[in-house]
Amino acid sequence: MQRTSGSPNKQLLVPARYYVRLAEILPRQGIDLRAVLQTLGLPEADLQQPDARIAFADVDRLVTHIVKAGAHSETGFELGKLLSVSTHSVVGFGMLSSATLEGSLRFVARYFRLVMPSFRMRYSSGSDRSELLFTPVVAMSRACLNFHLEAIAIAALRDADLRVDTDLRNEK
Repeated sequence: MQRTSGSPNKQLLVPARYYVRLAEILPRQGIDLRAVLQTLGLPEADLQQPDARIAFADVDRLVTHIVKAGAHSETGFELGKLLSVSTHSVVGFGMLSSATLEGSLRFVARYFRLVMPSFRMRYSSGSDRSELLFTPVVAMSRACLNFHLEAIAIAALRDADLRVDTDLRNEK
Protein backbone atom coordinates (compact mmCIF):
# COMPACT_ATOMS: atom_id res chain seq x y z
CA MET A 1 0.00 0.00 0.00
CA GLN A 2 1.68 3.17 -1.14
CA ARG A 3 0.10 6.44 -0.06
CA THR A 4 1.88 9.70 -0.68
CA SER A 5 1.53 13.42 -0.12
CA GLY A 6 3.87 16.35 0.46
CA SER A 7 4.59 15.45 4.09
CA PRO A 8 7.89 13.62 4.81
CA ASN A 9 6.04 11.26 7.18
CA LYS A 10 3.75 10.28 4.31
CA GLN A 11 6.82 9.11 2.41
CA LEU A 12 8.11 6.84 5.20
CA LEU A 13 6.63 3.37 4.83
CA VAL A 14 6.66 0.93 7.74
CA PRO A 15 5.69 -2.76 7.95
CA ALA A 16 1.93 -3.17 8.41
CA ARG A 17 2.34 -6.59 10.07
CA TYR A 18 2.60 -5.01 13.53
CA TYR A 19 -0.55 -2.92 13.28
CA VAL A 20 -2.82 -5.69 12.00
CA ARG A 21 -2.12 -7.41 15.34
CA LEU A 22 -4.21 -4.66 16.96
CA ALA A 23 -7.20 -6.76 15.84
CA GLU A 24 -6.27 -9.13 18.70
CA ILE A 25 -6.28 -6.35 21.31
CA LEU A 26 -8.80 -3.67 20.41
CA PRO A 27 -12.00 -5.80 20.49
CA ARG A 28 -11.39 -6.43 24.22
CA GLN A 29 -11.41 -2.63 24.58
CA GLY A 30 -14.64 -2.22 22.61
CA ILE A 31 -12.91 -0.90 19.48
CA ASP A 32 -13.50 -2.43 16.04
CA LEU A 33 -10.24 -2.16 14.09
CA ARG A 34 -12.01 -2.89 10.81
CA ALA A 35 -14.34 0.08 11.37
CA VAL A 36 -11.42 2.33 12.35
CA LEU A 37 -9.49 1.40 9.21
CA GLN A 38 -12.58 2.08 7.11
CA THR A 39 -13.09 5.48 8.78
CA LEU A 40 -9.46 6.37 8.05
CA GLY A 41 -9.68 5.14 4.45
CA LEU A 42 -7.09 2.40 4.99
CA PRO A 43 -7.96 -0.80 3.05
CA GLU A 44 -7.78 -3.71 5.49
CA ALA A 45 -7.09 -6.27 2.75
CA ASP A 46 -4.03 -4.31 1.58
CA LEU A 47 -2.63 -4.19 5.12
CA GLN A 48 -2.91 -7.94 5.56
CA GLN A 49 -0.63 -8.80 2.64
CA PRO A 50 2.56 -10.54 3.87
CA ASP A 51 4.96 -7.69 3.09
CA ALA A 52 2.44 -4.84 3.25
CA ARG A 53 3.73 -1.42 4.19
CA ILE A 54 1.81 1.58 5.45
CA ALA A 55 2.70 5.26 5.43
CA PHE A 56 3.87 6.26 8.89
CA ALA A 57 1.58 9.30 8.81
CA ASP A 58 -1.31 6.83 8.48
CA VAL A 59 0.03 4.91 11.48
CA ASP A 60 0.05 8.15 13.47
CA ARG A 61 -3.56 8.79 12.40
CA LEU A 62 -4.50 5.22 13.37
CA VAL A 63 -2.93 5.44 16.83
CA THR A 64 -4.41 8.89 17.45
CA HIS A 65 -7.84 7.62 16.39
CA ILE A 66 -7.82 4.54 18.63
CA VAL A 67 -6.62 6.61 21.60
CA LYS A 68 -9.50 9.05 21.05
CA ALA A 69 -11.86 6.07 20.70
CA GLY A 70 -10.89 4.92 24.20
CA ALA A 71 -7.98 2.53 23.67
CA HIS A 72 -6.34 1.72 26.97
CA SER A 73 -3.08 3.46 27.78
CA GLU A 74 -1.30 0.09 27.79
CA THR A 75 -2.28 -0.85 24.22
CA GLY A 76 1.32 -0.43 23.01
CA PHE A 77 2.48 -2.65 25.88
CA GLU A 78 -0.10 -5.29 24.89
CA LEU A 79 1.00 -5.15 21.27
CA GLY A 80 4.65 -5.55 22.27
CA LYS A 81 3.73 -8.71 24.21
CA LEU A 82 2.24 -10.21 21.04
CA LEU A 83 5.35 -9.66 18.93
CA SER A 84 7.87 -12.47 18.72
CA VAL A 85 11.26 -12.65 17.04
CA SER A 86 9.69 -14.32 14.00
CA THR A 87 7.33 -11.34 13.60
CA HIS A 88 10.32 -9.30 12.44
CA SER A 89 10.66 -11.30 9.21
CA VAL A 90 14.21 -11.65 7.88
CA VAL A 91 15.71 -9.61 10.73
CA GLY A 92 14.05 -11.95 13.23
CA PHE A 93 15.61 -14.98 11.59
CA GLY A 94 18.99 -13.24 11.65
CA MET A 95 18.54 -12.64 15.37
CA LEU A 96 17.76 -16.33 15.89
CA SER A 97 20.83 -17.32 13.87
CA SER A 98 23.20 -15.26 16.01
CA ALA A 99 25.40 -17.35 18.31
CA THR A 100 24.84 -15.17 21.42
CA LEU A 101 22.45 -12.63 22.87
CA GLU A 102 25.13 -9.99 22.29
CA GLY A 103 25.38 -10.98 18.62
CA SER A 104 21.61 -10.98 18.28
CA LEU A 105 21.32 -7.48 19.75
CA ARG A 106 24.10 -6.14 17.55
CA PHE A 107 22.43 -7.68 14.50
CA VAL A 108 19.01 -6.19 15.21
CA ALA A 109 20.53 -2.79 16.01
CA ARG A 110 22.29 -2.82 12.64
CA TYR A 111 19.12 -3.71 10.72
CA PHE A 112 16.45 -2.12 12.93
CA ARG A 113 15.44 0.23 10.11
CA LEU A 114 13.96 -2.87 8.42
CA VAL A 115 11.95 -3.71 11.54
CA MET A 116 10.66 -0.21 12.30
CA PRO A 117 11.93 2.50 9.93
CA SER A 118 10.43 5.25 12.09
CA PHE A 119 12.93 4.52 14.91
CA ARG A 120 16.66 4.00 15.24
CA MET A 121 18.02 1.43 17.67
CA ARG A 122 21.47 1.67 19.24
CA TYR A 123 23.02 -1.05 21.31
CA SER A 124 26.01 -0.57 23.56
CA SER A 125 27.57 -2.79 26.17
CA GLY A 126 30.37 -2.71 28.69
CA SER A 127 31.78 -5.05 31.28
CA ASP A 128 28.87 -4.48 33.65
CA ARG A 129 26.03 -3.14 31.53
CA SER A 130 24.15 -3.25 28.26
CA GLU A 131 21.89 -0.56 26.89
CA LEU A 132 19.30 -0.36 24.14
CA LEU A 133 18.38 3.12 22.96
CA PHE A 134 15.38 3.69 20.69
CA THR A 135 15.09 7.11 19.06
CA PRO A 136 12.33 8.30 16.72
CA VAL A 137 13.61 9.48 13.34
CA VAL A 138 10.39 11.19 12.23
CA ALA A 139 7.98 13.60 13.86
CA MET A 140 4.94 11.99 15.45
CA SER A 141 2.19 12.79 17.90
CA ARG A 142 2.78 12.22 21.61
CA ALA A 143 0.20 9.41 21.58
CA CYS A 144 2.01 7.71 18.70
CA LEU A 145 5.40 8.12 20.38
CA ASN A 146 4.17 6.65 23.68
CA PHE A 147 2.45 3.77 21.87
CA HIS A 148 5.58 2.88 19.90
CA LEU A 149 8.04 3.23 22.78
CA GLU A 150 5.93 0.82 24.85
CA ALA A 151 5.50 -1.67 22.01
CA ILE A 152 9.17 -1.57 21.01
CA ALA A 153 10.47 -1.81 24.59
CA ILE A 154 8.25 -4.75 25.51
CA ALA A 155 9.00 -6.58 22.25
CA ALA A 156 12.75 -6.04 22.79
CA LEU A 157 12.51 -7.29 26.37
CA ARG A 158 10.54 -10.33 25.25
CA ASP A 159 13.05 -11.10 22.49
CA ALA A 160 16.00 -10.76 24.91
CA ASP A 161 14.28 -12.94 27.54
CA LEU A 162 13.63 -15.62 24.94
CA ARG A 163 17.25 -15.51 23.83
CA VAL A 164 18.58 -15.70 27.40
CA ASP A 165 16.32 -18.69 28.10
CA THR A 166 17.55 -20.41 24.92
CA ASP A 167 21.20 -19.69 25.77
CA LEU A 168 20.74 -21.07 29.32
CA ARG A 169 19.10 -24.26 28.02
CA ASN A 170 21.97 -24.76 25.57
CA GLU A 171 24.55 -24.43 28.38
CA LYS A 172 23.04 -27.33 30.33
